[in-house]
Amino acid sequence: MESDQLCIQANAYLDNRIDVQVLLADSEIKAASLKQIAELEESLAQVHEALISLRVTWSTNYLHSGKVRKKGILLVSGVACLQCRDDLNVDGDKH
Repeated sequence: MESDQLCIQANAYLDNRIDVQVLLADSEIKAASLKQIAELEESLAQVHEALISLRVTWSTNYLHSGKVRKKGILLVSGVACLQCRDDLNVDGDKH
């Protein structure tokens, strides 16, 4: 009876025993994973910064191209107005 109880306690001890090598390996894997997460977060932050920079550049270029487009339209309109004026002056000279 005592031997059965001792055997049960010994088996319980062996079942609940902590495997230090497994814990150490888990700890190393966790440390490597945390390092990789930190590196990925840093890369993500850099990509985010680059995206913001591109967005600002694109917005600036878009606004600039819009201004250039408006200037072009105004110039074409101005040239058309001058042509109309010249046509009217020519017509006026004939009358």
